[in-house]
Amino acid sequence: MNCYQKINDNLFYIGYGDKRLSLFEGIFPIPDGVSYNSYLLLDEKNVLFDCIDSSVENIFFENIENILNGRKLDYVILNHVEPDHAGSLKKLLKFYPEITLVANDKTFNILKRFNIVKDDTNFFSVNENTTFSSGKHTFSFIMAPMVHWPEVMFTYDHFSETLFSADAFGSFGTLDGVLFPEENVFNKKYLSECRRYYSNIIGKYEAQVKTVLDKVCSLSVKTILPLHGPLLKDKNLALLLNKYKCWSDYLAEDINDILIVYTSVYGNTFNAVNILASELYKHGAENINIIDASVTDVSYIVSECFRCKKLVFASTTYNMNLFPKMDNVLKELKEHGLMNRDVAVIENGSWAPQAGKIITEYLTSMKNMNLVLSTVTIPSSVDNLTIKNLKELAEKLNG
Repeated sequence: MNCYQKINDNLFYIGYGDKRLSLFEGIFPIPDGVSYNSYLLLDEKNVLFDCIDSSVENIFFENIENILNGRKLDYVILNHVEPDHAGSLKKLLKFYPEITLVANDKTFNILKRFNIVKDDTNFFSVNENTTFSSGKHTFSFIMAPMVHWPEVMFTYDHFSETLFSADAFGSFGTLDGVLFPEENVFNKKYLSECRRYYSNIIGKYEAQVKTVLDKVCSLSVKTILPLHGPLLKDKNLALLLNKYKCWSDYLAEDINDILIVYTSVYGNTFNAVNILASELYKHGAENINIIDASVTDVSYIVSECFRCKKLVFASTTYNMNLFPKMDNVLKELKEHGLMNRDVAVIENGSWAPQAGKIITEYLTSMKNMNLVLSTVTIPSSVDNLTIKNLKELAEKLNG
């Protein structure tokens, strides 16, 4: 059965939503699955934009065959060749041996490493000075290295003012038949997954993101077609462009929201966290999110840290070190370059507390992290001094 959809009179969506996969790249939970997006343009020369994962390639090839309906497939433009996009390319070249690959030189070298192409494969090399026409449509290219692989590029269709954006502006989650969700659906269903996708996969390359954003914003773009997640136009397009500007500058979206990330072995650190949250509410805080790092995947925590301005890390000492789950959170935040946040530290340690010292070392190694108060120490369980210090911390965080 065909599952392709028309985007306009001559451009078709031939992607596929995978709800069977539980982990993206073997690490990121995807409870709502992921889409592999690909697009086919019918023109004087017919053009395929990227491929999809080999696990669903049979439907992909059926869609191409049915849309072409006897026409020749002339070109495939490869914006990104990670295996979840180029996994089906090797078979595509067998089905359509005369096809020409359109990409940059780095792309061709990576494809050879994956044993997908050979030196005699038809290949048209492009760069930012190249224009390419399929007939009615003329394309130019934006090199986007390390957003998030070295060969990544964007393709801009001048005729329809459409940007094929590789993994940029992508999201976890399947489309479930809706290519362009309404604004309220996008905000409710996809925005947090756009943030989690950006912060965990693209976020550490903020300099490269800024460079390519400047180039994109210099164009007239009516539609953005990413390789994962919903297609973008109108308000959703404008919203996500603004979010990318915010995220690439490491600016918090919600300057008054407070995130508390904790680990607790016997419940005493969790008790302190709840006391802090109650005191924060007394001081006017209304949006407080408490996350247990022991049971929540770190990708969600990284995403929330990108969203919130005020962060509290509360953890036990474990084997004279930091509790492993909290250590992993802070390693990931440092790896992804988080900066520009107001932060606070709570530690617990029955006889030799070390957690606060280690958390502080992590935070002070990041850029522009403002410690709002010295570490609050819990001496095994909460006592009157702990409560006094937590009240002071709540006042400072809301100051």
